[in-house]
Amino acid sequence: MPVVADIEVAGLKELEARLLELDAVAGKRLLTRATRRSLLPLRRQAVANARSGSRSGALAEAIKVVTVTPKAGETVAVQVGPKKKDRRGLAVHNVFYGRRRKGIFYGHLVEFGFTARGRAARKVPGRPFLQPAWDATRAAIPAEFRRILGQAIDRIARRAAQRSPTTEGLVDP
Repeated sequence: MPVVADIEVAGLKELEARLLELDAVAGKRLLTRATRRSLLPLRRQAVANARSGSRSGALAEAIKVVTVTPKAGETVAVQVGPKKKDRRGLAVHNVFYGRRRKGIFYGHLVEFGFTARGRAARKVPGRPFLQPAWDATRAAIPAEFRRILGQAIDRIARRAAQRSPTTEGLVDP
């Protein structure tokens, strides 16, 4: 079962009003960019956790922040986790183990554990790397999101002010 969390940022009426001033496409891009940047500490912590419990480092190399298609009712959807087809992670895995695999497909098995079948049937315990990272960074993510979004909106407002013509200093004919 994946670690799923919905973050709702409430109480940002000023930011919301400024986003409405932008067109819909620019506002959505801005929200996506702010969301991705605010999740970078989660990614860094997950990579550090995955490296500590790994021999090859392939799983840690495959952890990315990925923008996905939002479901109905969602504005922005971003995921943090191992990307199956990550080239660098896959190359590290293939070189380290001397194999030719097509993807890093085992992130959920490492996170949650599994039951090995066959002659040596046994329960392999999980070594969580994503859940502890989420627990360590979850409190700081909304504040970081607000800070990044506020900076971006202020930057857009400054640029708009620089571009708009001013009538100050002009002489009436």
